[in-house]
Amino acid sequence: MMKVAKLPDLRIHMKLRHFRLVEMLVATKSIRLAAERLNITPAAVSKSCLELENILGMKLFVRNKGGLIPDPICERFIIAGRRIDSELKNLTADIMLYEESFHGNVKIGFQATLLQDPIVRSVAKIKKDPSWPESDA
Repeated sequence: MMKVAKLPDLRIHMKLRHFRLVEMLVATKSIRLAAERLNITPAAVSKSCLELENILGMKLFVRNKGGLIPDPICERFIIAGRRIDSELKNLTADIMLYEESFHGNVKIGFQATLLQDPIVRSVAKIKKDPSWPESDA
């Protein structure tokens, strides 16, 4: 029976920079060019690539004199990285919308005069509460 190596939990061991690194290595097919575009040293690119390959337990690239040739698993890695990138962009947009929803002024109109005094007192209490954020007014 063939022994299968246990893959570590990628959610713990992998970093977002690994996805950017692989994307750049595939685009440039060169450690030196990837390093230039990422503003790091070629040694740092090589070390990060080896670190990632050790985490995955497999090679992502075949290295030859013509440059780096992506292994088939590398394509799958890039697809996963692009999905993660897309989700992070969506999360950023959601956070911005959430933050924007708590800014600005609110005007409250009253139809029933019986509700006016209790609502005004409640709003005054909220404004005095130190746990509420300061208003821009």
